[in-house]
Amino acid sequence: MKSSEPTIAHNVIAGNNDGGAIRLSKEGRAKIEHNLICHNLAGGVECTNSWMTFAHNVVINNAGTGVGYSNRVLPHIKPSVLTHNVIRGNTMTQIRVEAEEPLLVTHSNVEGGFAGVGNSDTAPAFPADGCSGSASVNRYDTRRYLTTLEVEQADFQPNALVGRVIRVGNEWGVIHSNTRQSLVVWGLRQNHRGKMTFEILPTYQRIRNSIGQDGKPMTKPKTIRIAGIVLKWIRADKEANYRRIVPLIREAAANGAQVICTTECFLDGYAIADKSIPLETYRALGEPIPTGDYYQRLAQLADELNVHLVAGMLEADGEYRYNTAVLIGPNGKLIGKYRKQKLQHESVRNTAGDTSSTHDTPYGCVGIMICADRTEETIVRRFCENGAEFLLCPSGGMFGPKSNDPIVQARSRENGVYIVFVHPAEFLVTGPDGSIVERTLLGDCLLIAPEEVGSEKDKSGVFYFDLPL
Repeated sequence: MKSSEPTIAHNVIAGNNDGGAIRLSKEGRAKIEHNLICHNLAGGVECTNSWMTFAHNVVINNAGTGVGYSNRVLPHIKPSVLTHNVIRGNTMTQIRVEAEEPLLVTHSNVEGGFAGVGNSDTAPAFPADGCSGSASVNRYDTRRYLTTLEVEQADFQPNALVGRVIRVGNEWGVIHSNTRQSLVVWGLRQNHRGKMTFEILPTYQRIRNSIGQDGKPMTKPKTIRIAGIVLKWIRADKEANYRRIVPLIREAAANGAQVICTTECFLDGYAIADKSIPLETYRALGEPIPTGDYYQRLAQLADELNVHLVAGMLEADGEYRYNTAVLIGPNGKLIGKYRKQKLQHESVRNTAGDTSSTHDTPYGCVGIMICADRTEETIVRRFCENGAEFLLCPSGGMFGPKSNDPIVQARSRENGVYIVFVHPAEFLVTGPDGSIVERTLLGDCLLIAPEEVGSEKDKSGVFYFDLPL
């Protein structure tokens, strides 16, 4: 890879006989994220006189070095960063550094340990979801390069193995589909004959969730209590919206909530909906993160109450404005933030996000999407591909059993995860099978005028769900 700046993400790179998995050289640049790199015969990743951001990867069981770094100081090449990776079981060295400049490695699980903030050498708990056995070739589809294997003594769940990596003899492939007794594999040669052994690799899907921010293994509880704050907006009045929500956040914490979630843009009252607000007035509603006054007050509240707080707000980042949800930890620190990707009418004033980001917590890996994101299958799927074990959805658009709930149910069913949906007029929880687990409708409006505070129209409440982990 020479003089390029690609992003290499969400791949399985396995079974290469020559050259290893990824090679950067001659001042190449790359972001390498969320990949499984395993069983390559000439090592995993090699970075020579190049720069990379290497994050949330699993580099395991390669013959040779897991990650090699050989750089001389180049003024136009910044130091590489490795963070939140698992690097174990490679036969020579897990991380080899032969460089004039330091390699920054943080919050990673490295067999044998490695100097850096938050690193650990404690073996993580791998999911026991790999398997092996014997099979014979039933047929070969020459047009689509698909091999059908009949498996002895098998009882697979139909299509439960789609996308899994499989080794058949000395070859590697990807499972295209499966029945209870057969596997359809893409990528094998045609000349297989007779019986052969196969191995389906573990997913390693949740391996990084066993590593905390301090680099130590995290032990998850059996359930987590999530609270949704259902509260009507007051348009473009940050102080009023903040004052109204604080007692509800305190109530949620007092009732044992460990994660508390607001609606979409609770702080500014979803001001983007009213285009008659002068542009400069609208832009002034943006909250800098993490330096803004209201953000700081929310962080202090999370710290005081010892809770995780998900709060929706209009974010100001230089000249840009984003529809953002922040995740604040129980120590008041910013764990992460998510910027809404599907903007629709908002795009005239806001900028779209581009990443379905996830965040590790003691309760597992959480993804936070916002409102219309739930309507896009690919956006939601990427959260789960990035490791999300459950999803939160601060929202403020359509709601109710006719227009909204079937959409959320479909996303849960497609990805096999719980989704907690929090809206000014609805609290909804959908299960991994797409069922409605909890649903409360609270009025039929999202917005109230200042003079309507406390009126019959101003229906609000705190609703809870004990989510199984």
